[in-house]
Amino acid sequence: MRKAIDTLATPVFVVLGIALALLLRYFLFDFESPDYRAFLSRWYDFIKLRGFLGAFKYDFSNYAPLYLHMLAIATLLPLPKLQAIKLISILFDGVAALLVHRLVKERYSHSLLPVYAALASLFAPTVWLNSAFWGQCDVIYASMVLASLYCLLRGKHDAALILYGLSFSLKLQSVFILPVYALLWLKREFSITRFLHVPAVYFVTIVPSLLAGRPLADLLGIYSRQAQGGRLSMQAPSWYRWVPGVERYFSFLNPAGMVLAAFAILLLFFMIHRGLRKRSMDAETLIQTSLLFTLVIPFLLPQMHERYFFLADLLSIVYAFYFPRHYFVPIIVILVSLFSYFPFLFGAAFIQLSHLALALFVLIVFLTRDLMMRIHSTWA
Repeated sequence: MRKAIDTLATPVFVVLGIALALLLRYFLFDFESPDYRAFLSRWYDFIKLRGFLGAFKYDFSNYAPLYLHMLAIATLLPLPKLQAIKLISILFDGVAALLVHRLVKERYSHSLLPVYAALASLFAPTVWLNSAFWGQCDVIYASMVLASLYCLLRGKHDAALILYGLSFSLKLQSVFILPVYALLWLKREFSITRFLHVPAVYFVTIVPSLLAGRPLADLLGIYSRQAQGGRLSMQAPSWYRWVPGVERYFSFLNPAGMVLAAFAILLLFFMIHRGLRKRSMDAETLIQTSLLFTLVIPFLLPQMHERYFFLADLLSIVYAFYFPRHYFVPIIVILVSLFSYFPFLFGAAFIQLSHLALALFVLIVFLTRDLMMRIHSTWA
């Protein structure tokens, strides 16, 4: 009898966990975020009114076509508009959880830890707030990145770059992890021609809009238009939050900040590359490097939104299971992201963004030092 109970305990725990995750999202379904009212709702109506071909020949959204194609599918669902839009992202919450499970299972093949990791991702506050409450779609591109990393761990480089191409076709923020692929290329893990998968996938995803009559130049310029913001920090906990009155100098500090960020990122890239010259990019190093770049790049670049640390939120959960002694890393990363959401979603700052940026900076220094000690024998 006791053995039967022990056998059933795990599946019951998993089923209850999934049920509670769904119930949590169900209670958030009816909230209309400012982004929903200003953008998502209008895009949905535009597609619904004109139909697929009638809508996609116009530049009615600043999002890449692939997500808008998903939105078009949502217009066909027998659901109210708000729920149909949110359902897309909520489905990918499940996909992301499954991929977190697979990534952790690469390290713990005969353990319940991958299950705990998957449930941790489902209940991470920034995950369910982003999808079920806010109605945003960051989990979709992040899922493609996680799938790509899983393929890298399995040695399936073509699949990895195709999936990365899908991620890039959804969100420009996918470039935060591009240095990881560049490091693998420098280690001759795959040829540079395989990077052609990325633009090829993007081109395939814009074909429906091309056939609908939208100009190619317009479709290729979507991301450049997205980069035309007006503030150095769009509620992101970045280093710009430490400079009083910094927004008055946007026209000077925006280009200068990009140059400084590029230098710092290149320096970090070079340091990691030097450390990896005589050692392989093992699973631990891949996860650690991926997390580091997805924290460093949005921390340094100007015009970053608070949501741009979403990929780091998910990767930090995977990281904690690869480095259990660093259990505090996802706690800090996710809490910093969570509190940076508050000013936009709730109109109040529980903790000042400058303080959140400081916490993130300290964590970045810790992660950088730890990685360097692992890959550089002279640092140990």
